[in-house]
Amino acid sequence: MVAAENFGCGSSREAAVWVLAANGFRSVVAPSLGDIFHQNCFKNGLLPVILPAEAVAGLRRQLHERPGATLTVDLETQTVTAPDGAQHRFEVDAFRKEMLLTGRDEIGLTLGFRGEDRRVRGAPRTRDGLDRAAAPRHLIPGGSHDHAQSRVPQGPVEARG
Repeated sequence: MVAAENFGCGSSREAAVWVLAANGFRSVVAPSLGDIFHQNCFKNGLLPVILPAEAVAGLRRQLHERPGATLTVDLETQTVTAPDGAQHRFEVDAFRKEMLLTGRDEIGLTLGFRGEDRRVRGAPRTRDGLDRAAAPRHLIPGGSHDHAQSRVPQGPVEARG
């Protein structure tokens, strides 16, 4: 999605990000985003990309002028490629980039540390490596919400105008 200034302002609930992800969006490109929305994007596997207002206006113009045109957001190279081939570089925190590229969120990261701690102490492990008795149901694979599974498909993202 290529959005205007301050996109997501007032969207303090994670549901705003969930709706975008559920509708196939994997990235939001804008000149600015609401602070809480921006944080929730990373926590829920959606890549927020901040570009200068002129670059975003150019992307929006190209997508409107050429229906069906595509743009590509590539997290590995940290670039957005416009329909005309122009590339725009964006910044992303190295830790957040790694989390998105590996499909992990904060809960998955924490569970990974927990697993390491149990291995060190020699605790018995289940087939999937989790102590199901100790972990709340919503934090384990196959639970009511599968936060530990990958939410970010690998490779560049394409958007169509």
